[in-house]
Amino acid sequence: MLTARDAVEDRISGLDHGADDYLTKPFEFRELLARLRALLRRSGELRPAQITVADLVLDTGAQSVARARSEYFGDYQRVRVCWNFWRAMPAG
Repeated sequence: MLTARDAVEDRISGLDHGADDYLTKPFEFRELLARLRALLRRSGELRPAQITVADLVLDTGAQSVARARSEYFGDYQRVRVCWNFWRAMPAG
């Protein structure tokens, strides 16, 4: 969970409601990537070939990100974070 809510009660509630991790803003980008790597170490589950949320499509085979049918080649770090979040998601 990435949020601006930093009270202990908020962190406890977020974790109790299913968050695997809780990171408050502002945050260091390096810390976010380290947390994502930690999640990936726990994950050995199969992933679908494509994930679609509204008009956002993550294609695992092509390792591409598209929104509204237009492929996104923006800031490399943003695309990398998007892929890391996808890989860290629980399967199913």
